[in-house]
Amino acid sequence: ERFVERAVKNGMDVFRVFDAMNDPRNMKAALQAVRSHGAHAQGTLSYTTSPAHTLQTWLDLTEQLLETGVDSIAIKDMSGIL
Repeated sequence: ERFVERAVKNGMDVFRVFDAMNDPRNMKAALQAVRSHGAHAQGTLSYTTSPAHTLQTWLDLTEQLLETGVDSIAIKDMSGIL
């Protein structure tokens, strides 16, 4: 909370929030802090491939992020496979 407050005060206006396990519950507090300080809360999906990561998995995660009230969604492709 305090980090977000200070960052906004120093000019940061977009916060890309992600969880390496793609669990929106782990992003909720940070996203709420960003929104409460009037900044842009960008929920981020960490893209990967596996038998467990189907199109439906990504759609479900996107819906869960939208339910947190994010301003936008980004896809983080750390391994460069997209």
